[in-house]
Amino acid sequence: QHPAPAYYLYTSGTTGKPKCVVLNNRATANVIGSTLKEWQVTPDDVFISVTPLHHDMSVFDVFGCLSAGATLVQPETGAEKDAVRWNQLVEQHGVTLWCSVPAMLEMLLSCSQATGLASLRLIAQGGDYIKPGIIAELRKRLPSARLASLGGPTETTIWSIWHQIGVRDQDKIPYGTPLPGNGYWLLNERGEHCPTGVAGRIHTTGVNLALGYLEDGELTQQDFVTLTSGSGEETRAFRT
Repeated sequence: QHPAPAYYLYTSGTTGKPKCVVLNNRATANVIGSTLKEWQVTPDDVFISVTPLHHDMSVFDVFGCLSAGATLVQPETGAEKDAVRWNQLVEQHGVTLWCSVPAMLEMLLSCSQATGLASLRLIAQGGDYIKPGIIAELRKRLPSARLASLGGPTETTIWSIWHQIGVRDQDKIPYGTPLPGNGYWLLNERGEHCPTGVAGRIHTTGVNLALGYLEDGELTQQDFVTLTSGSGEETRAFRT
């Protein structure tokens, strides 16, 4: 039984033309539940929501926080892009979890004072290239903080792949491993698995898949494909 549509989010996609992605609660609950468990979030944690509400990472900021019974800090109107104010709020409220795209984290760091971010126990970033230099800076300034990378397009709900950044991740940050209930396949043009070192296209499978796109009031499946295994078993996938 397919889950019902729950909300829409727009993404530019690879073409630059906005697409309306149809998301569902089952996939969203999988991301939130898996993440709260993995990050050991408790009611004592304090989130800060700097991601604009039209971006899918904000779904975790709001509903992840509320699901855990934690505290949510939101910059006041006019301070949404004010990294100096973000730093003040982190220190004032003892924010423990930071989650954003890398550019926003870099803004935070560029305006921070010596010990102003000491309350952060976990820093997650995703949705774009993560600079090893920023990771090195975080290790130096916040040696006890847990660092995580997040990935996956809007069509695979908030994030569908992650990696806990360790001391060995210095020159490049791995894309990671799929969240529970999901799979990542690297396939060639014939739909065959690519061996190590061979480039291919990412195909995401599992519970995190969106229902499709909304176009002129109809649900469409552009970029959502059906993969067939050697045994004839069919699997729905999103082709990045």
